[in-house]
Amino acid sequence: MLQFPLSPRAFLRARLARLHLPRLRLAQLHLPRLHLPRLRVFSGAALSVPQFTPQFVLRFVPLIAWLVSALLLAALPATASAKPVRTDYVESELIARTSALEPGGTVLLGLRLKMDPHWHTYWQNPGDSGMPTTIQWKLPAGFKAGPIQWPLPQRVPVPPLMNYGYEGEIVLPVEITVPKDGLLSLLGQPARLAARADWLVCKDVCLPGGADLELTLPVVQGNPAPDARWAALFDKALAALPARALTGAAATTSDGMIELTLPGARLLASVANPA
Repeated sequence: MLQFPLSPRAFLRARLARLHLPRLRLAQLHLPRLHLPRLRVFSGAALSVPQFTPQFVLRFVPLIAWLVSALLLAALPATASAKPVRTDYVESELIARTSALEPGGTVLLGLRLKMDPHWHTYWQNPGDSGMPTTIQWKLPAGFKAGPIQWPLPQRVPVPPLMNYGYEGEIVLPVEITVPKDGLLSLLGQPARLAARADWLVCKDVCLPGGADLELTLPVVQGNPAPDARWAALFDKALAALPARALTGAAATTSDGMIELTLPGARLLASVANPA
């Protein structure tokens, strides 16, 4: 005669211990004490299985529900996540134009600032007074951040001064270069991007503000999908970027003529004598 040395309760604990599930003390599962006969196998006889009543099965419903939930969570892919930070008159957050990172590619991140009505922050050239917003990045090894891409600001008159800044909700885009070496092994895993942002927010008074922000993005192979939540905000900011300076242009004057040279074109114009 063969006899299994484990009781059903101990057998269930041993099986759970082999599963790679979120940490949960088995004592918290409140497993019922099982008063069942040990399983016995008699030579030449069929396996004798104890009868499970509906009441007995119902006692395991919470455990089954937890197991199913844990397995479903483990199967879900990593997604972008961030939390906005609320300070004096400003809500700030790190956001991304796409929902993931591609090894060897670039990603457009942004500092989202949402000011309370009638409050404003400043452009890179604040005007007669003020202070531009700054970002200090804390990125994983190999990541590189470009400069802030400043959308054209609004005029903010504070007689007799003239300042330049932003009201409402804006995003200050920054292009991040993502390394390829060492990141392919993290496919499907999240990468943490962090930054310290500081600004000056003003109405009839000015207050320095700032926040430590972070954004988690999964690493994927191929072109990441756009993040629809922020598409309109990024499109508006990029459309408001100042036109790049025209390179290779020159103008000269000679014998009453102005010669204007542009990339791929040459224009001549005469100068009329004033009457």
